[in-house]
Amino acid sequence: MKKYTLILTLIVCFSIHMGFAQVSKDSSLFLALKKADSLLFEEGFNQCNFKALKKVLHEDLEFFHDQNGIQNSEQFYRSFSQSICSNKNFKPIRKLVEETLQVFVLKSKGKVYGAIQTGKHVFYIKEPNKALYATEQARVTNTWLLENGIWRLKRILSYEHRPPEAAYGPKFDAEYVHKLFDKDVQIEDLLRKHKIPSIAIGYIKDGALQQLRTFSVQKKGVPVSSKSVYKVASLTKPIVAMVVLKLIEEGQ
Repeated sequence: MKKYTLILTLIVCFSIHMGFAQVSKDSSLFLALKKADSLLFEEGFNQCNFKALKKVLHEDLEFFHDQNGIQNSEQFYRSFSQSICSNKNFKPIRKLVEETLQVFVLKSKGKVYGAIQTGKHVFYIKEPNKALYATEQARVTNTWLLENGIWRLKRILSYEHRPPEAAYGPKFDAEYVHKLFDKDVQIEDLLRKHKIPSIAIGYIKDGALQQLRTFSVQKKGVPVSSKSVYKVASLTKPIVAMVVLKLIEEGQ
């Protein structure tokens, strides 16, 4: 009985925590703000489309930058025109690190009035006849307001600007600006660098396994295969717990 009581307590605690956590990445709110972020940067920043900017920026915009100070909407547009869009042969480009994007809803008396959007992005330079090259990475926190059914960006915090990572550190994470698994030789190099004996990578899309790749050996002279057995200990428990909690959240 104590065992089941403990399990129920953990589920309740996790459910309460999830109620205050970020919104689901397949929710309408998350997708709406992701689209707005794309309009702001892919169209506005990268393409210098001022009409796109004005569609999403609040007239009382506040922009806080950890190196360039504070700007209102007028100062922001002027700086944008002079620094971001002044030279087509040396054009800054911003790319979102998509897996870092998070959205937290803001409510008043149970009604949604805004949202906080956080993430990381990497800045590149585009020059004629050259491949894009990364120059900087940073964090961003945006405060969006919902006014008359339209999302407007009221406040931007741009901070922790620093050079892009040149190589993986002690762990794999989204702060490295290049693709994790781009070429087989890069995967093999990573395994050697981090002294990982072998790895099996499965790509799942729409609930079905699309591709399975294996690298290195399970022991000397024996290549790892798709039938190799890995001891994953308790790594599946958090996954099962999240699936159960997700089903509870959806009323199933």
